[in-house]
Amino acid sequence: MPSSAFERVDGEAPAFNLEAPERIRGRYIIGLSDGAGHVSARAANLAMSHRGTVRREFATINAFEAELPEEAIAQVRRRPEVAYVEAVMPIQAFAPTNVVQVGANMPLDRIDQRGLPLDGAYTYDPQWTGAGVRAWIVDKGVNPNNPELAGRVDMGLFMTTYAGTSAFVPCGTHGDSVATYAAGTSSSVARAATINVARIYDAGCQANSGDVITAITWIMGNSSQPAVINLSFGTIGSSPSMDNSVRYAANHGVPVVVAAGNDNTNACYVTPAKTGEAITVGATVPYLDAKDPYSNWGNCVDIFAPMVSWGGTSYAAGLTTGQVAVLLQQDPSRTPNVIMQLMAANATQGVLTGIGATSPNRLLYVR
Repeated sequence: MPSSAFERVDGEAPAFNLEAPERIRGRYIIGLSDGAGHVSARAANLAMSHRGTVRREFATINAFEAELPEEAIAQVRRRPEVAYVEAVMPIQAFAPTNVVQVGANMPLDRIDQRGLPLDGAYTYDPQWTGAGVRAWIVDKGVNPNNPELAGRVDMGLFMTTYAGTSAFVPCGTHGDSVATYAAGTSSSVARAATINVARIYDAGCQANSGDVITAITWIMGNSSQPAVINLSFGTIGSSPSMDNSVRYAANHGVPVVVAAGNDNTNACYVTPAKTGEAITVGATVPYLDAKDPYSNWGNCVDIFAPMVSWGGTSYAAGLTTGQVAVLLQQDPSRTPNVIMQLMAANATQGVLTGIGATSPNRLLYVR
């Protein structure tokens, strides 16, 4: 939302996650009001005034990240140019990191037919396989030698948020598996899409909300379109800055597909799953049409996709990312909102169980 939408109470800007036990202490994202002027100048002035340092700037969302003493935050919130303050939060991948499965066919089997039982086959039109579309995997890195991805990982256009890490030497298999379901040769809908990698995890395989914003900002400034961004992770609570980054990408023509989360709770409690402009994906069991026991649910979920039991919403979001790539290949002018409308209209309706009263009863369908 625009900075002007944040309401002050007793002269203080709103704050988010300041008491969250898992917050990264001493690090904050400061959102500036719409008329506050150039981010660099305002950030430097504010940090210097409160014995802090600027870590990075987010010009696209009129915000910056800074290290500040905790005792200074009350004063920062009273500054007229500050729209909101949020503590930097760690993010977590929404699936195990110790399993890679390529060639899994049950999810594909389910999304090309309207009803059960599974018929053991996936039927598709070979002219619509995501060719010419960039699928950005924002994650732990992707191995270009993965046989499902070999030859289609773009090693000329990539980014990392930490010096000394490699986009192509991942910390764990989560990014590989997401990429496999998004654009794998035999495991995805978009088996001809180009895979681009944004590694946001450090050498210790940790990442935070500021890293997500940095990656989206970089992608939007450097990637050609058509493109789709996959975010198969999140954090419990609110991050207006992460919401605004997803919103910025979607409003500039790049769909952002997000995992609903694997806590069996309302996805509206999770960022960026709750962001209205995101395409938020829950997970189902492909041979039962029941909600995956761990998948989040609720009216912030836009669509469900089938996934094997260990894959969760991370890989369900990957599978959906592939369908978005195909829809962009068919018509690169389609906006994220139009793409979501098309998927909702084409989804298999009313067959899912266990998803709760507020979730949309929509299962991804690709034919």
